[in-house]
Amino acid sequence: MTPPPPRPFDAVVGWVCWLVWRMVGWMVAPMLWLHPRGRAHLWRVPHPEPGWTWIHGASLGEHRVVAALAVDQPETWRTSASLRTRVPGAFPAPADLPFVIGPWLDRARPGRLILVEAELWPGWLVACRRRGIPVAVVHARPSRSWRRWSRTGPLWRWMMAGVTVIPQAETGDLKRFAPVEATGPSLPSGAVVVASSRPGDEARVLRAWKRWAPPRPLLVLAPRHLERVPELVDLVDAAGFTAARRTRGHTDEDVLIVDTLGELAGLLPGASAVVVGGTWTVALGGHSPAE
Repeated sequence: MTPPPPRPFDAVVGWVCWLVWRMVGWMVAPMLWLHPRGRAHLWRVPHPEPGWTWIHGASLGEHRVVAALAVDQPETWRTSASLRTRVPGAFPAPADLPFVIGPWLDRARPGRLILVEAELWPGWLVACRRRGIPVAVVHARPSRSWRRWSRTGPLWRWMMAGVTVIPQAETGDLKRFAPVEATGPSLPSGAVVVASSRPGDEARVLRAWKRWAPPRPLLVLAPRHLERVPELVDLVDAAGFTAARRTRGHTDEDVLIVDTLGELAGLLPGASAVVVGGTWTVALGGHSPAE
């Protein structure tokens, strides 16, 4: 799991790739600037008080681990890189571009950087090493990104030099220790939750739901990406059921659609059964059932 120590030749390969990365960064920046949320990662990116711990998770799922880590860290700065989902309590991360991360680190001067779940950012690693900022990868697992980087050999060893890797086998499932916020009214008895659903998941469940003889329990749909909520409302209506959004409360509807962030973990304990989103996607294999 932990990369081997760098060899003398690795530095040559690393610095050549670093120069190429700088050139590519200048070409990528205009495309990121045109993205509605991309500019927040390029221009006037907020930064913490010097000396704070910088913890980064890409999206909402990783921030369950971030929340667990922050319990023992008195002063933390949490960032997210997701362009699709806003993460409550997290700031936009500085883009992994040469003209962004360096000046940002010079202003922020974090005491350390903790990356969650193999979220590797080459520019961040190199910029932190040049400034003497320690970096740790926590809750790391052999993801596709991790395996791709490890195949680069000399570049991988050079990039990961000095980085502390703490695998999931040593930490356990940190998401279990994340604080769970209150979610308001509890679910009625017998509710079934479809958690972190992806396109196609809900249609499968609704087809099966039609074959359940009335009276049916409440069906809760919690899409992984909230921009799909209007799509799910139409899907439920087409299936012949009544739907309500979480933000508007529910009374006698057949289906409750969770259109809020950060509530799913608090809803799961009240469910009688949970369908893990992405289960039918072979390449994905479902999300972690430990949640």
